[in-house]
Amino acid sequence: MMKYCIVLLVLAELTACTSPEKPAEKSLEVINKLPDSLLIKPGESIGNIKLDDDMQALTMQSGKPDENDAAMGSASYTWFARHDAAGYRTSVYGHRNFGAADENIMHIKKILVNSPTYVTSDGIHTGTGRDSLNRFFQLTDSSKYSVKGKIVHVFADVSKGIAFEIDSLTRKCTAISIFKPSDTSAVYINMY
Repeated sequence: MMKYCIVLLVLAELTACTSPEKPAEKSLEVINKLPDSLLIKPGESIGNIKLDDDMQALTMQSGKPDENDAAMGSASYTWFARHDAAGYRTSVYGHRNFGAADENIMHIKKILVNSPTYVTSDGIHTGTGRDSLNRFFQLTDSSKYSVKGKIVHVFADVSKGIAFEIDSLTRKCTAISIFKPSDTSAVYINMY
């Protein structure tokens, strides 16, 4: 019996001493296999939804949003996975350029997702720890608010056009949003 205990201890020690695979290398293998429809491109797009595209065209492609709110030339649309409000969400905010030649178009200004299937080229997705984000982004604490009774902090890399909502208890990313680089006003738009 003592032999088995010693063998188990040696195996446990050997396992503990092996260096883990680097997360960035592993994620790059996964990223290379992902279609563009699942990539988060800061300052550009999340999946097939692109900044500055027409929100009305998006509704033709994605169907009627499960939630929407509109006022004074701005609108926010939300689609839930399987139309279940408890599921993952994709939210889009846009507004019209009143007085411009294209004022009839509702331009997409911010996109938010909370599904971990969307990933940046660095392997960042919802569920990623706060500390891991600092390796790839220059984040500043932009704002905080309450979602379903939990305090959420928003950290943004304004120069790249990406923000991360971080659960204050778990310190993990709960949602990712993108906007045009240096568009500081988009960072503060609450999409809930």
